[in-house]
Amino acid sequence: MTTNELNLKDANPLLQFLALLRDHELEISGMVAASYESVVRRWDRTVARFALDQMLEDASARIPKGGRVLDAGCGTGLRIPEIRSVFQPQSITGIDTSIAMLDRARENISNAFFTDGDILCLPFESETFDAVVATWVMETLADPRRAVEECLRVLKSGGILAYSFVNLPGHFKPGDHFHPSALHVVDEATREQELLGANRIDFGDSEFALIKRHQKGLITTVILGKCCNVEPYMLPLTKL
Repeated sequence: MTTNELNLKDANPLLQFLALLRDHELEISGMVAASYESVVRRWDRTVARFALDQMLEDASARIPKGGRVLDAGCGTGLRIPEIRSVFQPQSITGIDTSIAMLDRARENISNAFFTDGDILCLPFESETFDAVVATWVMETLADPRRAVEECLRVLKSGGILAYSFVNLPGHFKPGDHFHPSALHVVDEATREQELLGANRIDFGDSEFALIKRHQKGLITTVILGKCCNVEPYMLPLTKL
């Protein structure tokens, strides 16, 4: 499947799960964690593979190997093998609010440290990590700007933040199906996001910013340096 071929049947399961996480405070059980892991695997494989690979490669090229990396909103730890392969860090820390997700991560992943905590108030000192990665998290939060600012806070000088999100319309609810007409609306709305992002490409390591849209704007990837201001076009578009 090329980056231009999007099968919405492959996209709908994750979109519905993200809407559920966004709209409801869930007590995630082990069974739900396993289901989420399966859904994300399918999404990554059939919809988001190119976007994720490009984001991680672009981000890792900005920093030396052997640093400390945080996977913020790590879920069951699916992203950590990719992070380890691409960044070649000295250490990886995963943080999530769900104990069930973290239990599954500890079962699946070795040589990583996992802790429970909120991306909106990270339990780490400022300038702790060389890189922070967050995938499919920002669109589930009531205040994604604060989450991005927290991730930037814990970055070391010269560090890099890389995150991806789905531009999920605010009216999209769990159980809905994402139709081609909705994708057209997302495509048009995110063109402005792409144009604004292209105005800020590289002002040195501390203010590096790179925003890319994929799958007709359904997916956005953002890479930021430590000193970037968080602008609206760096955040999920919900009012579509």
